[in-house]
Amino acid sequence: MGGARPKALVNIGSDEWVIKFADGDPADTPLIEHAAMTLAQKASIRVAQTRPVRLIHGHAVAIKRFDRARGRRIHCLSARAALQAAAEGFGYPELAQLLRRKGVVDGDLYVAHMRELFRRWCSTS
Repeated sequence: MGGARPKALVNIGSDEWVIKFADGDPADTPLIEHAAMTLAQKASIRVAQTRPVRLIHGHAVAIKRFDRARGRRIHCLSARAALQAAAEGFGYPELAQLLRRKGVVDGDLYVAHMRELFRRWCSTS
């Protein structure tokens, strides 16, 4: 669930990153998240760049902001916000149905989004 973990915003070099910290988990969750993102990238799934951050006890994970370019915000809409606006339940099947209802426009953009959604869905199962 988004927003459930403590975070910090930092600049690394000239880029903006979000640092996500563990929150008393029995496992090193930030390191697991970094590993999952790395595997997803190797499976050709578009993900934000991540890097582990070593702490005294365990790790945090740094996630490069994908909604920023040259100091400006890039408009994006989360799946949760899109589903909420469409008065749908929250889940991959509902998101796939929403994309299907939007139809195929702009050079099959929605078809490409549905394919990527399927790859993400399979990688989390």
